[in-house]
Amino acid sequence: YEGGPYDKEDLPEEYRNAMEADPEGFSFPEGESFLDVEKRIKPFFDEIMEKHHGQTILLVAHGSLLSIFRFVANHEPVLVQNRRRLPNAEPIVLTVE
Repeated sequence: YEGGPYDKEDLPEEYRNAMEADPEGFSFPEGESFLDVEKRIKPFFDEIMEKHHGQTILLVAHGSLLSIFRFVANHEPVLVQNRRRLPNAEPIVLTVE
């Protein structure tokens, strides 16, 4: 929804209804849902864990992706209502066992 309104209240009603019905599975046309992003980053996460086990790594990404990355790392389901806004331009430390 590039260039569209950011606040949910400003979205067309059809999008608001679809988001409420399936917050994790909703995607804008030609976009990704939170579940799509989870499927896309899971192999990347597994590769990092295999190649860099026990090491410290730096991952730079957008907040939504980092939030979903945290769910994957903690083996938690991607639940939009449990997402915490991540601060901009601040390091987030995630320890994975």
